Amino acid sequence: MKRFKERFIVKNGEKNKPIIIEVNGISVGSYLINQTIEFLYFERFFLLPEYQGQGIGTNILKDLVRLSDKYNLSIKLCYLQGNKVATLYKRFNFKVTSEDAHFVYMIKYCKLKNYLNLE
Repeated sequence: MKRFKERFIVKNGEKNKPIIIEVNGISVGSYLINQTIEFLYFERFFLLPEYQGQGIGTNILKDLVRLSDKYNLSIKLCYLQGNKVATLYKRFNFKVTSEDAHFVYMIKYCKLKNYLNLE
């Protein structure tokens, strides 16, 4: 599986270009990470159904959380109401910040903000 590298976030000037997830040379999904001064935005996460439940999303989020802690940037994301990806995000201690008829919005604070109780 192709793991994302810090250069995709920190050095890559191409905004809104998704990262392709590959398994054995086959494109099986994608995601996008955008950065602001305060946050990393994890967006457009998609994984083909036959590749779900194999730890791919877990590995991507592990890397994202490491990056978040390294740069002291909290992570924000949203997903479609009813999507089973919610269990993955909850495992990583993302907290719901708001919901509407279509989407659930979540945040995971970086270690520094958790430590300082700035959430």
